[in-house]
Amino acid sequence: MVRDSVKQSAHKNMAIEVKKAYPVPTRLEDWHYRNPHRKTIIDYVDEVHRELMVSDAGVDYRKYLDPIFDSESIEGKMARDDQEAARLIREYARDNTDKHAHVATANLQTVMSAMFRVWNLYNMGRRQRANAYEAKRAAATPQSDETESNGGE
Repeated sequence: MVRDSVKQSAHKNMAIEVKKAYPVPTRLEDWHYRNPHRKTIIDYVDEVHRELMVSDAGVDYRKYLDPIFDSESIEGKMARDDQEAARLIREYARDNTDKHAHVATANLQTVMSAMFRVWNLYNMGRRQRANAYEAKRAAATPQSDETESNGGE
C-alpha cells in the first residue's frame, strides 16, 4: 500500500521511499547536451565532407574521390588526388570560416589524414572500394574446372 510516497516492503516491513521522476523539459532550450568527448578534427572534416557531398561546390571534390586505381586518377596518382581533395576541403572551410574555422586553419596533412578517416568511417576509403570491386569482379568471373585446365584428364 502506497501512502505519502512511502511504500511498505514485503520483506520485514521496511519502508521504502518512492521518488517521483524528474520531468523531461518540453523546450529544446532547456536540454543541455553533455558529450563525453570533445570534437576532433575528424568530426570537423566530416561536417565539411558531408556539405561538399551534397553541394554544387563539391563537384570537383567528388571527382577526386571516384578513382580507386592510379590509372583512373585525375592527377596521375591517387596520392595527388588525395591532396587535391584535402585542399578542396580546406578551401571550402576557408570560404565558410564562420562554420568551419577548425578545418580552415588546419594544415593540409592534418586535413588529409582526417579525410581518410572520414572516408573509412563510411566504408568509402579507396582500399575498401578497390577490395569490394575486386571481390565483385572475382565473383562475376566464371571459375574453370580443374578438368578443363588439365586438358581433360
